[in-house]
Amino acid sequence: MQFKSARLFILTLLLFAAKPALVFGHNPSLSGTTLHQTEDNKWVLQVSASLTSFQSEVHRTYGEDSYTTPEAFNELVVKLLSESITVSFNGAGNFKLKDPKVRLGHETKVAFLIDEVPTTINSLIVENNAFKSIFKNESLLIIARKEGGNQKFTLNNDNDHKVELINNNSKFEIIKAQQKAQTESSLMWVLVGVSLLGMIAFVLKKYKKSNV
Repeated sequence: MQFKSARLFILTLLLFAAKPALVFGHNPSLSGTTLHQTEDNKWVLQVSASLTSFQSEVHRTYGEDSYTTPEAFNELVVKLLSESITVSFNGAGNFKLKDPKVRLGHETKVAFLIDEVPTTINSLIVENNAFKSIFKNESLLIIARKEGGNQKFTLNNDNDHKVELINNNSKFEIIKAQQKAQTESSLMWVLVGVSLLGMIAFVLKKYKKSNV
C-alpha cells in the first residue's frame, strides 16, 4: 500500500507541477515528451500537448463518437499514447507504461510510471508518433536525469518521431548522427589514403623516368 501511495505521489507531483518555460497549449503542431528520473531510480514519462491535438488524434483513431464522458475520453487518450509510444532501455524491448494519470486542460498532460529500468543505461530508444498526422508536428523530447543536466532532442517527420541514443560518458548522443560522423570520417581517411597512393605512384614513375 505504501509503495502504491509513493507511486501516486510521484506522478501527481510531476503532473501538477508548475508549468515549464515551454507551454504546448497554444500550438497544436507542438508537443512535449519528457522522461524524468526520480531519486529512487524510477522513471516518469510525461506527454504535454494542446487539448485540440488530443481530440484530433482520438477522433481520427477511434472516431468522433467514441466517447460521451470526460472519463471515457481520458481512457482513449491513455490508449492512444500507450499504442504510440515506445521506450526501450539497453535494447530490452518496449517498457510498459503504468499507472496513467491525465490532467485535462487547454494544455493537457498525461503521465506514466516506468518500472524496473536498469540502473546503468547504455542505450535508449524513444518514439512518440501519437501526433504524427498533425501538419508539421514536432515534439520536444526532454530527458531529465536525477544527476541534473537536462538533454533535449526533437521528434519530427525527419526522424520518424524516433531517436536512438547511446550513453557516452553520462551524456546521451544520437546514434545515427554518430554513425554518420564515423562514416564520413572513415570516408575521408580512405580518400586521403587513395590520394597518397596516387602521389607515391606518380613520384615513383617520375623517378624511374629520370633514371632511364
